[in-house]
This record gives sequence, structure tokens and C-alpha cells, in this order.
Amino acid sequence: MKIEVIHYSEELKPHFKSLNLEWLNKYYTPTVADLLILDHPEDIVSKGGQVFFALGDGVVAGTCAVVLHQQNSYELIKMGVTAAFQGRGIANTLMQAVIEEAKKKGIKKITLETAASLKAAISLYKKTGFVQSSPEEIHPDFGRLTFKMELNLD
Repeated sequence: MKIEVIHYSEELKPHFKSLNLEWLNKYYTPTVADLLILDHPEDIVSKGGQVFFALGDGVVAGTCAVVLHQQNSYELIKMGVTAAFQGRGIANTLMQAVIEEAKKKGIKKITLETAASLKAAISLYKKTGFVQSSPEEIHPDFGRLTFKMELNLD
């Protein structure tokens, strides 16, 4: 399977929401804060971040985004791969694209928040070099138990 990663465009907007709702509905109940992000991915891009889409043989199979928090820090958010494409390297390819983009932009650190129940995601993050950087706590916006991880790119 050929995997290609592309950046956000308006015609891909519905895929950002549908791919993320797939995993959110599996593990949680999407919140107002989730929907605000999913309904407006263009805001991520307009504020210096990026939304990525992975195509598997030309089909939109996965997505994620990075939010610019400071001049040298990205937060990875809303990574999802549709069930039919899981286990085929889509998430790893997205992660490598995020890291390449960060290095190209001079980003020194990538952070993320995840939950203990998302075992496959945590495995990918650890394999990529992320380390846990906070204890579990209730996320103030999403009301879910999460912990932070980070990857230093220095």
C-alpha cells in the first residue's frame, strides 16, 4: 500500500471530523471542546499549526494536527486512523511527517495528551521517543483522565 501525507485543504475538512469522531465515539463521548476543534481545523492552520492527512492508496485513512503553542513548541492533537486502515503503518507515517515538519520549522519540542486506555497510541508515542511528563489528571476542557507526554527535538 502506498501511503502519502498531505496538508489541510478545505475539501478535506469533513475527514478531520469524521476520522476523529470514529475513535472518540469508541472510547469516549465527544465534548463541546472536541467538536469546536473538529468543526474548525482551519483555525489550527491560521494560528501557525498544521493538519495532516494520510492517504492509503489514495483514500483518506488517517489524520492528526499540531497546534503551535510557542515559537518552538507544537502540541500533537486529534490523531486518528480509520479502523479499516489500522495496523498498516498509517499512524507511524503521520508521526514521522509531524516530526519532519517540526524540525523544518525549528520546533524544539512536541507535546501531547493521551489516556491510559489508548494503548496502541501510547505504544506509537513511546516508540517515537515520547516520554510521560505528567501524572494522570482530569483534562480541564475534555473532562477525561489524561497524562502528558513530550518529545524533545534538540
